Amino acid sequence: MAPPLPTAFVSYSRDDKEFARKLAADLKAARAPVWLDQLDIPPGRPWDIEVEDALTASPRMLVILSPSSAKSSPVRNEISFAQESGKTIIPVLYKDCVVPLQLRRIQYIDFRTDYGCALETLLTHLAIPADADKVTRDETADEAEREAERLTQAEQHRAEHDAEMQLLRDESERLKREAEALRTEAAERQVRDAEMQRLKEESERLRQEADRLRKEAAEREAAEAKSREAVEPQRTRAPERIPAPEPPVTVPKPAKANPWKAAAPILVPAKEVPPELPKTVQANSSAPWKPPAAPTSPAQPLQTAPATAKPERLPYEVLLDDIKNHPARMVGKGLKGLGLGVLYIAGIALFGFLIFVGYRLVTGGLGLLTSGSYLAGLGLLAAGALILIVINKLNR
Repeated sequence: MAPPLPTAFVSYSRDDKEFARKLAADLKAARAPVWLDQLDIPPGRPWDIEVEDALTASPRMLVILSPSSAKSSPVRNEISFAQESGKTIIPVLYKDCVVPLQLRRIQYIDFRTDYGCALETLLTHLAIPADADKVTRDETADEAEREAERLTQAEQHRAEHDAEMQLLRDESERLKREAEALRTEAAERQVRDAEMQRLKEESERLRQEADRLRKEAAEREAAEAKSREAVEPQRTRAPERIPAPEPPVTVPKPAKANPWKAAAPILVPAKEVPPELPKTVQANSSAPWKPPAAPTSPAQPLQTAPATAKPERLPYEVLLDDIKNHPARMVGKGLKGLGLGVLYIAGIALFGFLIFVGYRLVTGGLGLLTSGSYLAGLGLLAAGALILIVINKLNR
């Protein structure tokens, strides 16, 4: 069965939706087919199309007047559409307000003081008596119960919607936290990766440095081995003969009484030039110094070494100085001298024995000498020759 055509379209502001809902429910309970968007738009239908269709189909329009509806542009648009369409407009004064100019000449129904009386008046103007069709109390109660049940279901749907919205908000918050944790983890991973890359580069650098040091060490060892191979033949080669030292340079000693008379020479080693010698000798100390030529005239004095030359030390002073500064060398010299003395004594004894043997041979006393004596004599002769050779070497 198709729903009945609406008798009146209810126009209101969203701030007055509770009053509009109550008024529409009471009118519907009195079987007045009024249309209200909160109650009559089916789910899934476009809101603007349903409002336009209901406004076009309704012969009357109820305008709920309040301060908010007087300033509402949608309400004013609906009033203008109703006036242009020639529809009956019934103002319902809900709160004190400045009535729009289009409605000031139209009588309104005052709901500010007595709601029940104003409702009966409105039903009368809608051509529906208060006891229309003799509605029983049971039917009215059933209608009210159905309306209450519908309202309860709407509240349940709203509560479910709110719970679903809360779940969505909680889920969104959880996803935000997870995204933040993932971003933090990604940043930490980037830091760890950068640190690992730095450690790898440092390890590679250290490895290259170690390889370079090992290569340098190997090259150094190869160079040292090559230098040793080059030096080894020089060691095995016969040593060069060291030239004999040059003879000492004689410096004439200046005479005390007669400066024109040549002085006795003073022995100075060739490699030790006294600082008091002339500059020509100091500049070329390797050349032997020659005494100056004799003067050709009395006006030309004899050029001699300065008189401030150091005096020659006595032998015992030299010996004491060597004992004090070089004791080990002096001990070696003493042992060498002792050995030479023993060798000299042995050589003298050998020569004496040979002289004795020769005397026995001359005098005819060979019978006293046996073959062993001859062998001993030959051995002593060889030993004497060896001793003489050793003495000659030591003296060199």
